Amino acid sequence: MQLYGWNFELEILRSLENVRSDFFNGLFEMITMIGEETIFIIVGALFYFVIDKKFGEKLLYTLCFVNASTMVIKNLTKIPRPFVADSSLQPIRVETATGYSFPSGHTAMASGWLCTVARYFKKKYLLSIAVIISFLVGFSRVYLGVHYPSDVIAGLIIGLVGGLGLAYLFDEAKNKGLVALASTLVFLPFILHFSFNPDHQYADFFKTYGVILSFGTAFYFEEHFVNFDNKGPLFKRLLRLIIGIAFALGIKIGLKALFDLISGSLLVNQFLDLLRYFILGFATLGLYPWFFKKLGF
Repeated sequence: MQLYGWNFELEILRSLENVRSDFFNGLFEMITMIGEETIFIIVGALFYFVIDKKFGEKLLYTLCFVNASTMVIKNLTKIPRPFVADSSLQPIRVETATGYSFPSGHTAMASGWLCTVARYFKKKYLLSIAVIISFLVGFSRVYLGVHYPSDVIAGLIIGLVGGLGLAYLFDEAKNKGLVALASTLVFLPFILHFSFNPDHQYADFFKTYGVILSFGTAFYFEEHFVNFDNKGPLFKRLLRLIIGIAFALGIKIGLKALFDLISGSLLVNQFLDLLRYFILGFATLGLYPWFFKKLGF
């Protein structure tokens, strides 16, 4: 850890731990949630089903790509969390600190989705606010004792450059569904590498790759065989969203129960997770829109 988790970084974490209070603990726990997958999935689904389908596709795709990229780096560098390197540290919200430490996935995701959404509204002040909130999410990860400062700096760079850069490329693509599908090949070598070197820490990457595959497939399917729009009364579009969330939760719970019955080795379970998240994503973003369009809803 001396190579990466420099002593001064550990000292920063210890210093912040010494000045914690119930108020700031609660505040930074709320701020850190901005970088969690539940928030950006809700925002992405809101755009996809209610506001602007094409932007929703772009947001969901770019953020999953950023998320997978951070996981690849985590699993290749294998930097332990600070509280693993120094057991005297007392992390908060440790249940969200899965996998390795570098870079910060929460910070990358927050900066990615916040700045991409700010760019959508084309207001400079919104982009400034997005950057400030992204920094606060990064600081929250250090304050909570689950990341080094270097982790969040790297996460900010990945989120800003990756999120905005991929969003721009997605805008320029003529066949967006095909581009999303083809881009899944970028991560295929890492799936093969991690398959030959199984590790419990790789679980989140297999799930994320399943989601990326599902997004590419679902967007291609929707673009060529469904092509729904976001027109119509607002209450109708919101109802689509609510039913879609319930539909997704039902599939997620059902598949989890089913796949638990056939679980096996670590590698088998990770590929079952990949398949489960692929089915979940494709059913929610591809098949569900097909059904509600067929029903004239």
